[in-house]
Amino acid sequence: MKSTILSLATILVLFTSCKDDKKSETEVVAPTDLPFTITVNAIVEKDDTFQIFFNEDGKESYAPEDAITVNVTGKPQAQDIVFVLPEEITPMSLRFDVGANKELGQVKVNGFTLNYLDATFNGTSAQFFKSFYPNDNAEFDVVNNTIKLKSAEGKPYDPILGATVDLKTEMTKLYNKAQGK
Repeated sequence: MKSTILSLATILVLFTSCKDDKKSETEVVAPTDLPFTITVNAIVEKDDTFQIFFNEDGKESYAPEDAITVNVTGKPQAQDIVFVLPEEITPMSLRFDVGANKELGQVKVNGFTLNYLDATFNGTSAQFFKSFYPNDNAEFDVVNNTIKLKSAEGKPYDPILGATVDLKTEMTKLYNKAQGK
């Protein structure tokens, strides 16, 4: 009798575990208890890979190992793209690499969030476009909240958005808020 009850309990646990795994694959939730996260809410219609580069000196140079890569599944609905930086990092500058898929065409940005410890900065799409500047492979359409991706003649395809002074200022305010200043 005990072995029958144990067998049924084991089967129940297995089915419950499988059910929970399927649910977690479809939901993306930005963690709030980690040191620094960047969440971009956007419509990305084709599969691609996005990266956030970071540094702690505030300059415009970024080491290849100082990047977080996120694979994005294309879909016509808005989705959160979440970048979680290593625990010991306090970035002073960011660079957003908007994919490698030349077929992507555009990304519609609805807003973005910066989290540091218990402090949060919620930015609108307008603030996103003030927080970054595009390179030759990207163009901002602020009326439609869109990053238009394009090839630049004679240059490799690598759409990059660099941090502006506005973004660095908001990051400093975030750190001060988290430290109670």
